[in-house]
Amino acid sequence: MLIVSFILLVGGIFFSTSFFKVGRIECKTQYGPCSDLRERAFKGFLGDRIIFLSNQEIKETALSLSGVSGVSVVRRVPSKLSIILKIAKPSAALDLDNKFLLVDSS
Repeated sequence: MLIVSFILLVGGIFFSTSFFKVGRIECKTQYGPCSDLRERAFKGFLGDRIIFLSNQEIKETALSLSGVSGVSVVRRVPSKLSIILKIAKPSAALDLDNKFLLVDSS
């Protein structure tokens, strides 16, 4: 009976409305915090179960952002998702009618 009660307690915590759900996303680059534009790209993961999130989906989202050449994902249980982006360093900048085009090695 004690085992059944323990299983029900753990199951209740696990499947409760907020426990183990992404409640906060921390986005950083090697240069500091992410821009608002980059942070907004990950807002769709808020509320998802942190242990069932697909690393592949998070990485695809990150790599679709301009200038991102790598990504690392860390789950901080119970509710924080840390995303570290590697930003490509441009090797040249072209000025095209006051619009800049950054060129990197990739």
